[in-house]
Order: sequence, then structure tokens, then C-alpha cells
Amino acid sequence: MDVLAKRATELFDSSSICQRTPNNIDLILRLTIIQDNKCTRYRTSSANIEPLLEGVGSSPTVQFIGIPVDEKDGRLPIYSTVLKRLITKQLKIDPCVLTFITKWHNGFHRIDNAISSSYIMGTSMYILIWSFNHKLCSTAGLLLDRLGFGYEDIVSDYLDQFHAYHRSPRYLAFVACYATWDVLDRNTYEFDLSNIEHIETVTAFASDGNNSVLLHRHKTETIMSWVKMVAHIHINLASKLRVVNMMYAVMKGVLDNHDPSQTSESCYDNSTEGGDNLNTAVHLLAGHIKAYEGYINYLKERADTLSTVVGFLFFRRNKIRANRTPLQVFALLTHEDSAVSTDIAKASQALAEYSALLTEQAKRDSSGMKSITIITMAFLPATFFATLFAVPTLDWKGSPIVTSDFWIYWAFTLPTTAFVFLLWLSLTYRTHLVAFVARLFRDK
Repeated sequence: MDVLAKRATELFDSSSICQRTPNNIDLILRLTIIQDNKCTRYRTSSANIEPLLEGVGSSPTVQFIGIPVDEKDGRLPIYSTVLKRLITKQLKIDPCVLTFITKWHNGFHRIDNAISSSYIMGTSMYILIWSFNHKLCSTAGLLLDRLGFGYEDIVSDYLDQFHAYHRSPRYLAFVACYATWDVLDRNTYEFDLSNIEHIETVTAFASDGNNSVLLHRHKTETIMSWVKMVAHIHINLASKLRVVNMMYAVMKGVLDNHDPSQTSESCYDNSTEGGDNLNTAVHLLAGHIKAYEGYINYLKERADTLSTVVGFLFFRRNKIRANRTPLQVFALLTHEDSAVSTDIAKASQALAEYSALLTEQAKRDSSGMKSITIITMAFLPATFFATLFAVPTLDWKGSPIVTSDFWIYWAFTLPTTAFVFLLWLSLTYRTHLVAFVARLFRDK
């Protein structure tokens, strides 16, 4: 066991599950302490949790800590050294559980030693680890909220509600299973059942037999949204069945197979565990979980029927042979997407070829303009001097050559040249000029 504990510690130290920088390190954590039938709840930072735990006496207690995962980076808002010391030193939980925390393992696991027993419950929502000291009749637990939706508060509420059982070695296992069943049951009604009933209604395949909705009115996009929703329901129900099986393992490994000979008789003094109350509650919870499992299977059958229905609507809408299975809907859509992608690729290739032709034409036009420019440059000096010699205001045979009327040439030439350049600038930068003028009027 020492070798496994050492390996678990090394694996935990090398992981990135905890914060390595001070960011969000002071995130508020939840601490629940039950002692002498009194439940006290704290909201404190990781730096203040250890002093609170050290102040707990040696009487039978329950110490429960909830740590939500940071939604930004998916890490625990606590240093790895602090969390490791909290688990192994303060809560006295077997260090082998660090392996399950590092890898976020699902399922139920139990580790026994001479003094205490350590337990791990892993689900898609949380990881709960706890230990029970058979001599001190004390329970210490830690919950890591994987989704960050406040599951630790829900467990704390039920710890307070059932605090009369806190001396029992089965206390935290019972509360964890009860809280998990309650959360799953409410989510099933709020999400799975409501979505199934919605799809049954809009597809005219509701259980009340109302077939007033015409099949051909549904668009392909709408039908595909139903296909995705049904697939999501299937995944959700399968995940819940997996959690139900885990709760069965907890019921069998902790609640049903508890050996009273391992536990001090004082753990049952003044506790309802000595009577039939907790036993009755455990059997009632087992009945609830069994009924919930049956209801999940019932919803799964309805979801299977809806898979066939939405598949039929998709086939009817797109005139596809009805002998294909509903699971081929995604393959058909993928095929359509591939065909569209192929068409886009062909269009892109044609556009590229056309762009190449335009580029070649532009090169030819550029070559022609270059030739015209060179010819113009060749004749420009001759044209300039021929024009200059032909100007009447210059008398090449007389003296002086520049007559008194030469200023008329510049009086027309300079303003005309300036006007041409201004006209060119205004046409070239007309958008900027319009915006500038509009801004001037707006400022006024």
C-alpha cells in the first residue's frame, strides 16, 4: 500500500489539475462541520480552511469540503500541495485516492485499512472522496465539482437535513446517493422528459394521438435539430444509467455490506443508526433508485421511437428510401455536405482560372501601356520644343526674343495646370472629401 500511495502522490504532483499560479487561488470554498448534532457551514478561502479544521475537537464529527472547478481553465482553485495536505493530513483520507482525482475516474472504489476506510465516488458531475474513522466515529469528505454548478451546496443541504445520522459510518454514502438521485431525477423531468414531449408534440406522434400536424410542413433543418436533440437525450440517459449503476455499487459496498464489528459501539450511541430509521431510509432510497432506473429505461424506449419518427420524416422530406435506418441520417447529411463542399471547390477552381485569365489580360494591357508610354516619352521633348518655338510671344529673329506679351502664356498655362491636378485629386479622393465635408457640417 505504501508503494501505491507513493505512486499516487507522484502522479498527483506531476499533474496540472490544480492551480500553479496565484490566479483565483482565493476563490471561496464551502466547509460544513457537524458536531454534537449541530451543523455549521462556512464559506472561506483555502488559506483559512486548515485552521478551521484544526479547531475541531475529538468528538464524533463530520467535516465536508466542497471545491468547484474553475470554469476558465478547468482546474481546481487550490495549490496541489495544499490540496494534498488537506486530503492526507487534515481529512485523514488514504493518499491512494489522489490517483482517482488526477485522472478524474468515474465509478465507486473503496480502500480499507486498520483505522479507517476511504471511499471514492466519481461521476460526470463530481468526484466525492471521504473516509470514516471507526474509532472516533468521524467522517471527513471532499467534493470536487467538475461542472461548477454548485453541487457541493446541494450535498451540504442534505448533510444538514440528515445530520441526525452523522455518527453512522454509512452517513455520507447515504447522503451522496440521495443527493445524486435527487439531482438526476429533477434533471430528467426538466430536460429529458420535456424535450421528448416537445418532439412528440411537434411531430404529431404524441401519446395522446393528436396527429393534426402535417408531415410535409417540417423543413429539413428543423428535422435535423430534432435528430440532434434525440441523440443528446440518448447520451444523457446513458450517462444517467451509468451513474445509477455506480449508486448500486455504493449501496452494495457501503450501505448493505456494512460490518458493525469494525465500528466502535459508541458510534451508535444516541444515534438513529441504532434504530431502524437509517435502515428504513436506505431501503427507501434503494426503492427510489430502482424506480428511477425503470423510468430512465422507459424514456429511452420513447427516445428510440422518436429516432425512428424523425428518421421517417427526414426520409419523407428528402424522398429517400424508407428502408434505411434512422442512424443513417447523419451519414446522409455528411454526404450532402460533402457534395456541397465539392461544388464549392469546383466553383473556387473556376474562379481561380478566371482570375488567372484576368491577370494575364492585365499583364498584356500593362505591356501595351508601357509601350505607349515609351513612345510618348520619345516624342515629348520634340513636341515641347516645337510648341515652344511656335509660340507667338517669342520673337526668335528680333531683339529681345521674349516680347511684352509673354506673360499671357503663363497666365493661361499655370491656372489650367492647377485646375487639371485639382480635378484629378477630387475624382481620386472623392470619398474622403465627401466624408470630410460632412464632418465639417456636423461639427457646425
